[in-house]
Amino acid sequence: MLGSYRRDMQRAWNWWPNMLGEGFRVISPSRFGYFGSTLQPTATPADQADAYALLLDHLGIDRAAIIGYSAASASVLEFALRHPNRASVLILANARLGGSTPNRLLKPILGAVSELQFPLRPRKAGALFDGFISNLAADRCPLEQVTVPTLIVSAVDDHWAPYRYPVMAAERIPDAKLVTIDQGGHLFLSHDAQVRTAIAAFIASVTQQEGEGR
Repeated sequence: MLGSYRRDMQRAWNWWPNMLGEGFRVISPSRFGYFGSTLQPTATPADQADAYALLLDHLGIDRAAIIGYSAASASVLEFALRHPNRASVLILANARLGGSTPNRLLKPILGAVSELQFPLRPRKAGALFDGFISNLAADRCPLEQVTVPTLIVSAVDDHWAPYRYPVMAAERIPDAKLVTIDQGGHLFLSHDAQVRTAIAAFIASVTQQEGEGR
């Protein structure tokens, strides 16, 4: 199991740096309940957002491009709402922006099923937190109040984060840009170069506009 844990950690560490390409410094904290990160019984995505801000303080970073993939959407949206001056851009990649929420009575069963599917042990607590708390918070987020420049990248064939919800979110977030990936599913398989180009271009565009506005 330790070997599996290390492989999961390595995949989690390598995936986004490769997706972003060269020229970016990547800070990739474990969210609550994932890979050894603690999960308090009363934790919320807003708490996670505040923890991101504290991490930036600790590292001496004033602003950063904030990227949320999949169920990280709730915490990065909260960050954009609670700490807009700390986010240069908000990027939502195949992010949970709407959908069904499982019945809480099924929580023990879903935990057991998830363990058989993945294996999930190093991130089981975080996955359950996402399923019953984070996802619901993302669904109820007041997207119209997001003021950070936002890019939404979504694959049409993503069954975990259905495409129709990012489309609706892009219409609600002021001046949000939607980039559609025709195939690749939840992991953008074989389309990472297209995602990488879209993210880099968006960050460069916002940075240029800020420079011209000074």
